Amino acid sequence: MPLWKQTANDLRAWLAVRGNVMAPELFVNARGESMTRKGFTYLLDKYTETARQHCPSLRDKHISPHALRHACALMMLQATGDLRKVSLWLGHAQMQTTEIYLRMDPTEKIDAIETSRHQR
Repeated sequence: MPLWKQTANDLRAWLAVRGNVMAPELFVNARGESMTRKGFTYLLDKYTETARQHCPSLRDKHISPHALRHACALMMLQATGDLRKVSLWLGHAQMQTTEIYLRMDPTEKIDAIETSRHQR
């Protein structure tokens, strides 16, 4: 998937701050080694708790790596309109697995409502 211009700029800025490390991964732990799933979850929980103290609307939200994956996939679907690309990006073996995002995406419903209003 191509990167949005702002995302590419943010990644360049991150690489400048991160410095040289031996691990090929973009995100590394405090020792400069590959970040594990457990390490990512730890950091997400830590910063989510900090964010909740300053943003009350986050208090009742479930925030997890999987929730972020779903949110990103939905944004990609809305931006590209291409379920096949989203499916490939997510690594789904079957398109049916990705079709749940069609039911989650409100833009289809909004388009249908708008179309029916204009036909009256």
